[in-house]
Amino acid sequence: MAKKIVWLVVSCIMILSLVVASCGKEGNEGTDITYEPVDSSGPLTNVEKNTEKPQYGGKITILNNTGFDTWNPGATVGRSAAQDGLMIEAILTADHEAGPAGSGETNYISNISDFKYVAGMLAESWETPEIGVWVLNIRQGVHFTNHEGFEASEFVGGREMTAEDVAYSIEWMRDTPTSITAISEPSLISNTTVERTGEWQITVRTPVSPTTGYLWIMGGGAGQSVWPKEWLDEYAASNEWRDVVGTGPYMIDDYIDGSAAKYIRNPNYWGVNPVGPGKGDKLPYADEVTWQIVPDYSTRLAALRTGQAENSFADILTKEDFETIIESNPEIKYAQMIIDPIQISGRVDLADNPFSKKEVRQAMMLAIDHPSIVADLYGGQAELLDSPARKWYESIYVPMEELPETVQELYGYNPEKAKDLLSQA
Repeated sequence: MAKKIVWLVVSCIMILSLVVASCGKEGNEGTDITYEPVDSSGPLTNVEKNTEKPQYGGKITILNNTGFDTWNPGATVGRSAAQDGLMIEAILTADHEAGPAGSGETNYISNISDFKYVAGMLAESWETPEIGVWVLNIRQGVHFTNHEGFEASEFVGGREMTAEDVAYSIEWMRDTPTSITAISEPSLISNTTVERTGEWQITVRTPVSPTTGYLWIMGGGAGQSVWPKEWLDEYAASNEWRDVVGTGPYMIDDYIDGSAAKYIRNPNYWGVNPVGPGKGDKLPYADEVTWQIVPDYSTRLAALRTGQAENSFADILTKEDFETIIESNPEIKYAQMIIDPIQISGRVDLADNPFSKKEVRQAMMLAIDHPSIVADLYGGQAELLDSPARKWYESIYVPMEELPETVQELYGYNPEKAKDLLSQA
């Protein structure tokens, strides 16, 4: 039986995103920052390294609170296609040899924390001769799914993926005004170029926002996957679940809106287990994945407790619910992570908007009792400083104690100084 994983939120970072580098005058001492941060070595988990060879067969049940509203990349405006990782795949991915089943150097619970942990997926290897230039060597022997009785799949016919499919998939996202990348990162994608530099090689250039290219294009996390070229022209705008075609380990076999989705193993999947006791095994292991749509939170937790599901995709548990479920079911495996910060944004480019004034932004920060929120509301299990980078991204993270005192002050509590700043504004 697969291990059950419960995701626990350990922080909710209360910050205002507009105060970066807004330095004020000294004076009016307030509350010092005193709190116990979460472990700086990375997300905590009680999932141990598996020493047994994985077995084939069985079913994995995943819970979610909603169904799917976008099946393909052109079906809706500004939304990514569902099923990333199950039916469709990215160009690059995480290096599993550095993960829990391998060296244990990282665990990926909070995603990839450094470029050194990036590995090939549909691109077998790559080079970045300079920032914003990706030379991708496309993997050979990868075939699109061939699901009998499904029109779009039979249209593609299970043919081998080519470098042209990868290039065209990127260009399609660039040239389609309603794609998620065109809507969310217009400067990045509109300036992206793709050159066919070999039969199995393409070179992608992102001169604008070059490092953002990994998330939005290479890593697939924001919607960039690889589809058959002819399929994009014919089916990209379809929002029918039967029309999804990709290179992933599973194929969707049935979907009941508001109830469940059933996936079956792709018999022609290219991937093999890269590490651990099952190294070299053809993937995937499970025969079936069932995505159960269960809107009620308590019902999902009950399903986890009773072994009716292996994972709850939707749930970020409160500290109290986590403690309850672990007390009643100590066998459940869990991970402790930091969620995305809550950011309050205001227009700084409008002269008549109060947030255009640095003093107002500083006052907003100083008027919030950040230390008490961490200590009392979250019992110390929270981080004040989580943007623009959290502590697990070591190459770009600057600890609070190394920031200028004028910046550290903004994460304390000083209502009197806040009033003074507002009067100056």
